[in-house]
Amino acid sequence: MIFSKDFPSNGILYNNHPISVVSNHKFLGVVIDNKLCFNLHINHIITNSLKGLNIIRCLAGVTWGADPKVLSMLYKSIVRSHFDYSCLAYSNSSCVKKLDIIQNKALRIISGAMCSTPIRAMEVETKIMPLCLRRLLLIERYLLKLVSGNDNVLKKIVPFPLQCSVQQTSGGELLQGYFPVLPLIVQQMNEDFKNVIKQSKWTCYIYPYSCIIFETNIVTKNFFNNCELLSFISDNNYYTLYTDGSKSELFVRSAVYDSQCKFGQSFLLDPKCSVFTAEVYAALEALKRIAHINSFNNFLILTDSLSMVQSLTNLRFDFKKNYILYNIKQLLFSYAKKGIQVSFMWIPSHRGITGNEIVDKIARDGTNMLDVSSIVKVPLTDCYQSIDNQVNSLWVEFWKQDQEQKGKWYGTVQEKLPVAPWYNKLKMASRDFVTTINRLRFGHSTVPAHLARLGIVESSYCTFCNNSVGDIEHFIFTCECFSFDRLILVSEISDIVQNQVTVQDPSRRLSNCPTPGDMLKNRSYYVPLYKFIKNTVGKL
Repeated sequence: MIFSKDFPSNGILYNNHPISVVSNHKFLGVVIDNKLCFNLHINHIITNSLKGLNIIRCLAGVTWGADPKVLSMLYKSIVRSHFDYSCLAYSNSSCVKKLDIIQNKALRIISGAMCSTPIRAMEVETKIMPLCLRRLLLIERYLLKLVSGNDNVLKKIVPFPLQCSVQQTSGGELLQGYFPVLPLIVQQMNEDFKNVIKQSKWTCYIYPYSCIIFETNIVTKNFFNNCELLSFISDNNYYTLYTDGSKSELFVRSAVYDSQCKFGQSFLLDPKCSVFTAEVYAALEALKRIAHINSFNNFLILTDSLSMVQSLTNLRFDFKKNYILYNIKQLLFSYAKKGIQVSFMWIPSHRGITGNEIVDKIARDGTNMLDVSSIVKVPLTDCYQSIDNQVNSLWVEFWKQDQEQKGKWYGTVQEKLPVAPWYNKLKMASRDFVTTINRLRFGHSTVPAHLARLGIVESSYCTFCNNSVGDIEHFIFTCECFSFDRLILVSEISDIVQNQVTVQDPSRRLSNCPTPGDMLKNRSYYVPLYKFIKNTVGKL
C-alpha cells in the first residue's frame, strides 16, 4: 500500500520480485486505505454493529420485551464496542456521522421512543452520551495514560510548540461538527494535568514482591460510641493516630491528629485529587509521623474511610490502584522489620468519637496547613475522574444549546443531566410502563395533535370527544369522556401530595393537582398516570 498521490509507474520490486500494490488492507481489525480517510473501516464497523443491533431489535418492542437496563447493557457490549475500538484513528473522518445513525436507532429501541423524538433527549433519557463525546473521552483517557507513562510521548506527537494558546473545546463547536485534532488534545492534556504522576514503571512493580503481599493488620471490631473505643485502646496499650480527608469545590485536604500529643496538622493537595486520595495520603502522613515517635511499638491508625481499609486489605499487583497505597505498604513492611506493629481500624463518622471529630475539623478548617500540592502527584485514576467530569460538563452544554432548536418540552421535564436513567431503580415495571412514561416525558406520542403535526392523520382533534385539540393535556384535564377516570387519577395524586380537599368538589381538586410537566418530574406520580392512560387512551 502506497500513501502518496504520485504512484510509481514501474512498480515496486524486492529481490527482482514485484510486490503487488493494494488500495486497502486490514491490520489488527482496522481497515486502512491508501487515502487514510477510513471510509472502508467505518463501513466495516457498520456491518458488524448492525448484527448486534438486530439482536437488540428482536428482544424488545414498544409494549413488550426486555428491560431497558438490559438493552442498554447489550448495546454497550455488542454494538458500541465496535465504535470504541480504534476510534483514535478515524475520529476526524468525514463519514463518522454514519455511526450516529446506528446509535440513534438503538436509543429508540431502548427507550421505546417515536421516530420524531429529538436525539439529544433520548441520549439524556438513556444516559448514553453522544458518540462525539464518547470518542473525545476515550481519546483523552488513552493519551493521559501515554503521557503519564512516558515524558517523550508529548514531544513525538507535538514536536514543535503550538503558535496559539489551547482552549477547551466547547459544546457549541461539537454541535456544529468540529472535533479537535490530536496535537491540540495532547497539548490541552499536558496543560490541564501538569501535576499527574509520571513514571515509566508501574508502582506495583517498583517495590519487592514480599512488600506487596505483606498482610496489613486490620482491627475488625466496630465501636459506635467514644467510651467503648477509648476502653479498647487503653486495654491494648495503643498509640493512636486519627486520619481524615476532606474535599470541596475550593480545596482538597488531608489531616492527621495525634491524640497523645494533642497535635493536629492538615495538608493541602492538588484540587484534582479525589477524597479517596486525601484519605490515603492522611494515612501515609500518619505512618511518617510514627518514625519520629520513640518508646512505642504498637500503633493504631483510625480512619472513617472504609474504602481505604478495604483497599489496603485487598491490595495486590494492579497498575490501576492508587500509587499512595503501595507507598503505605512499603512503610508498613519496613516498620514490621523493625518490630513496630501498625494496625488500621475503621470507625464510623459523626458518632461522637472525639478523635474523629477533631481530625475532621482540622481537615475542614486547614489547621497548621502544609501545602504539598506540588509535591504529591495526582494519581492517574483521579485524573480519569476529572476527564469524566469535563466531558459531562461538555455534554450538559451540548444538550442546553441543542434545546434552543428542539427538545424544549423535555428540557422542562428533565432539567439536569441525570446520574442514571429514572427507570434504573424500578424492580417490577413492565416494558409498556417504561415506554409509556418515556413518551410522555419526551412529549412525542401517538396522540392526534402530534400525529397531525407529523402529517400522519388529517385532524388534530380528540377522537373521543371531537371538541378540542387532542394533546396530552386535553386527555388528562378536559376531555369529557374520561371524567370518571379523571376522578380516580385526582384521588390517587391527591393522596400522594396529601391534599386535604373534599371529594365533593372535583374541579377544585383538579386545580390543585400538579401540571403534566410537574407530574413527569416526580416518579411517584408515574403509576397513577400510567393507569389513567391505559384506562382511557389505551396506548401512546
